[in-house]
Amino acid sequence: MKFDLGYWWPFARTAWGWIVASATILAGFYYFPKKMLETFDWYMNRFRDYKVRDFLESLVIISPLANEQAHTRAEVKSVQQIASATRLSEKRVKGCLRRLREKRIVKTSGQDGWRANVSS
Repeated sequence: MKFDLGYWWPFARTAWGWIVASATILAGFYYFPKKMLETFDWYMNRFRDYKVRDFLESLVIISPLANEQAHTRAEVKSVQQIASATRLSEKRVKGCLRRLREKRIVKTSGQDGWRANVSS
């Protein structure tokens, strides 16, 4: 029994078909990892990181004075406090905090403290 690829895929009968298919496969290998990682980041932000971000941003205190930058401060919370407030495990909270720190949404404060980045 002979396997004829042209029967199943008529585009494979020509040289241009193979060239286009090869270019498509190479482009897929080039663009797929980036899109996969962007999608993963979007899912993490959509379903996990928002809880930690919203909790830390809710602790920002803004003074009603004229110079708001000098009188804006954020409360510092530990990983354990964030985990109990968001009902996530400490391991997941640490992962969320790492991703949020890379995006410059949160900052470390002290040994185990985290706070919202009020300058952004």
